[in-house]
Amino acid sequence: MSITIALVGLERWLRAHTPATAATLAPATTLDRLDAAASTFGRPLPADVQRLYLWHDGTVAALDRFEIHPSHYFLPLAVAVDDWAFLNRVEADRLAEDPDYRYWQPHWFPIASDGGGDHVMVETAGQHRGRVFVRSSENGPEPERGWPSLDAWADNLMDALTTDALFAGRWRRVPNSPALQWNYAGD
Repeated sequence: MSITIALVGLERWLRAHTPATAATLAPATTLDRLDAAASTFGRPLPADVQRLYLWHDGTVAALDRFEIHPSHYFLPLAVAVDDWAFLNRVEADRLAEDPDYRYWQPHWFPIASDGGGDHVMVETAGQHRGRVFVRSSENGPEPERGWPSLDAWADNLMDALTTDALFAGRWRRVPNSPALQWNYAGD
């Protein structure tokens, strides 16, 4: 399923089942903001990332906000660009010493954050272009906590919302909650 179709289905599901979470989604970003992000990032964002931000520009509330991954809320585009720039500054010396430094690569773009230094990233270039994964500030990238693409992320999320499937292989949705919440179901 394409990311665009999946996001339309996700929007419908959130409005019908978790209105508190649906209400936290910001309006769509603009093409001008995507162009500004590309200017800072040094290349256009991948089409699927652009579609994600043309769906909604992150979340606007501190409570019940939409999470790309449990405990990792959907970042507004401007915050994502700021986080990317910050990580590049912080890791510049390490990257200069080791271009294959495993904890950070400049072609990783954050789309979600736990607010404490961990992010959900989209790999925008390289061998795993399109991959979506959790990057821990302590442990580096955790590809086992991810998906090969935003399409796969959206498919897994919709399956977890509409069936008894686990999200990311370890999370189960809390039923009958006005906000989207997850319980850890184990590895």
